[in-house]
Amino acid sequence: MANKTVHVTFTESAGGSLRFALRGNPDEIVLALPDDLSLGPISPYDLETRKKYFKSLFAEIEDEGDYMTLSAEAEKFWERVEAFWKQVSETEAEKIVWFTRRSVFEYTGFLELLSREKNPSELLIVDLTEGLNIVHERKEQEVPERVVPISLGELRPEWLISRKDTARHLTEEELAYYLCRWEELKKDGRLFRTLWRGQLYAETPDLFDELILETVPGTWTIAARVVGEMLGKLSEEYNLAGDMFLYSRLLKLAKDGLIETEGERRTMRFLKVRKVPDSSL
Repeated sequence: MANKTVHVTFTESAGGSLRFALRGNPDEIVLALPDDLSLGPISPYDLETRKKYFKSLFAEIEDEGDYMTLSAEAEKFWERVEAFWKQVSETEAEKIVWFTRRSVFEYTGFLELLSREKNPSELLIVDLTEGLNIVHERKEQEVPERVVPISLGELRPEWLISRKDTARHLTEEELAYYLCRWEELKKDGRLFRTLWRGQLYAETPDLFDELILETVPGTWTIAARVVGEMLGKLSEEYNLAGDMFLYSRLLKLAKDGLIETEGERRTMRFLKVRKVPDSSL
């Protein structure tokens, strides 16, 4: 890969958008990290330890879960994670790193990458936290718009690749801050990380439990609808948590007797839930 450019993203949706934008260009390689570093042990970052964590966290869940127990799908998932880190570490090509600090998945993945790089100051960074300007063609008129994504996977491929020319090296101050913050989060030891006003911090997994309980109605409702509503509440400006994590917490509240369930718990699409009358945390 010595004469190629490697583009690094931290969600597979963003990776897919970039691949589409760069299709037909064999000198542009896209690598996407599928692992969600907002969850689980990161000190050290060890795949076997993380496998055990997610096996425990999602033991009751099968729904669209790449982090499933010991299924063939799960093994393929972890193989993709391992392959990502191997390719990133072994390439000698120029690396362009794409992310937004509005996504907890992208921000945490970015920090782990920085901590692994021998020469992180040589990375080229495209940080779209503040968004980008685009122009729509409507009825022979150009209509400008400011788009601020909470995940790069939301952007059209042509919008995303249009920001390639903004790639830059981090300043010494930025690099020092990022490396220090990730080290602090590793030392913290808590297994859940989220965002508050654009800043990463560690929390206990029950952070959103009260809001989840408030979201569950008193009448039978499909669990996927509750999780979707929660994602909306938590993703107005920042992407704070994933759907599978929220579903795992909903099941924990059910296990604690605060929520009733009807159906198969292993899939949120077919499980019905309702709040137990007068239940509260």
